[in-house]
Amino acid sequence: MSDGVPAIELRGADTVEEATLDNIWVANQPIGKLIDNQQTKIRELESKLENVEETAIEANKTANTALGTAGMADDGVRADGSPSKVEIVRHTARDHLVKNGLKNGETSLPLTKLMEMCEPQHDVAYQTAKDAAKTLATRWDGLALGTNEAGNKALMAAPGKYQKKLVGVVEESLGRDGLTKELISRRGKEGGR
Repeated sequence: MSDGVPAIELRGADTVEEATLDNIWVANQPIGKLIDNQQTKIRELESKLENVEETAIEANKTANTALGTAGMADDGVRADGSPSKVEIVRHTARDHLVKNGLKNGETSLPLTKLMEMCEPQHDVAYQTAKDAAKTLATRWDGLALGTNEAGNKALMAAPGKYQKKLVGVVEESLGRDGLTKELISRRGKEGGR
């Protein structure tokens, strides 16, 4: 160095072999202290990185929910802004099957049961329930209109095929967190689809 101080010094030890990091000095500081300072900075940066990653995961989840919600918008709203019966039935079926499909493996919702679920607030015709089920089946993977084991027309579910967007929409609709974790867990058990 130009000020006459050697770049590296050995203090408190007679030989390099006897020296510890505290005996080796660089620019008037023990190298051990310099390393400790760098390790502290690295830990701080790692902590900041973890926070950024968590924020990114939450932002991605919010974006997927928003995209799924936007994808659900259609002509199912009446002129006064209230949801139509088809939309009410569709949301009821979607929320019920996604939640119960992930939580307890329910894979069939007969249209007659769906009609009962909407009562007494709404008098739902069979055709309305069928139309709602058809719309869901064409809109989302993992949902299909079919016939259950009892021979009844039903909205059928394959929870392992649910899209994250669908699960995010249902989480938002129900105000319930944790369904995405159920989906990820289910996929892990089924081989990571």
